[in-house]
Amino acid sequence: MNARLFAYFLLLITSVIWGFAGPILKYSFAYISPFEFLFWRFLLACVVTLPIMFWYFKKHPLKTHDYVRLFILGLLCTTINLSLLLVGLSKTTVIEATLIGSLTPLLVVVFSSFFLHEKISRRMRLGLGLALLGSTLTIFQPLLQGRAFSNFSGNLLLVLGGFAWVGFVLLSKKWEHPDLKPFHIVSFSFFVGLLSFFLITLFTQSISFSLYSIPKPVILPLIYMAVFSSLIAYTAYEVAVSKINASQADPFGYLAAVWSIPLAIIWLGEKFDFTLLASSLLILVGIIIAEYKKGLLNSPHRVRGPVSTRQSLGGHHLAHHK
Repeated sequence: MNARLFAYFLLLITSVIWGFAGPILKYSFAYISPFEFLFWRFLLACVVTLPIMFWYFKKHPLKTHDYVRLFILGLLCTTINLSLLLVGLSKTTVIEATLIGSLTPLLVVVFSSFFLHEKISRRMRLGLGLALLGSTLTIFQPLLQGRAFSNFSGNLLLVLGGFAWVGFVLLSKKWEHPDLKPFHIVSFSFFVGLLSFFLITLFTQSISFSLYSIPKPVILPLIYMAVFSSLIAYTAYEVAVSKINASQADPFGYLAAVWSIPLAIIWLGEKFDFTLLASSLLILVGIIIAEYKKGLLNSPHRVRGPVSTRQSLGGHHLAHHK
């Protein structure tokens, strides 16, 4: 197997792992609150990561101001982003969360045009417009069907979580330099998440912080999210994008929906109605138009020279570390 096919194989694995994450999280919320889940998840992730982190930070030392930046980035990509996403997911369906989440990479492109002065082509604008229309239809779908307001509020929280992620990506792009590497950001964000979710859980909920207090049905989901979704999938993604242009990894990010939506229907019993079908078609067509002649449709050879801002942001290394 050549390097490019091996990279695609790794990306396919990561798409499956991340695709299953949504239904697994939704299942867990029947037994545990989002903030409790996040605390235990990051505690486990930190225990596994700590030895590697000590070695890595010693081998790749940073300056003092980099740690301030790492803390800010950690707040954005873990505390704020994951709080909004998981609380939102607890109030809405996996299908709606998946469709809304597919808009986030395109939002990164839009905001990069404003803050990083990257030009957007007419084709990209058309694709963004269709995807935005489909996402808007998804967001308001609970109100259109007369369902509970909590579903609608959950969808709004998911959108806000997407904006928090956009802010994280833009700041990490602005602050990047050769000494500040993706593993610095990911590993440090684990500990920012652990501290913040410990404090949030401590002051908002009454739990014993004992391992025996973890509901048994949640143990396997916690291991899955901490080990597979965070460490294994992230490592596989990093290895993959080291062998191909990062923008070629973009289409695999959208593949997560291929795994999450059927699993949500079969396992969780969620319904895929006409409104969601129309929304998904608009989003799909929009993504195809916006991503056309990018990613897998580009030259199979990895780009060695500088890439455009849109490529580097769209294929951001940390796009799925959560």
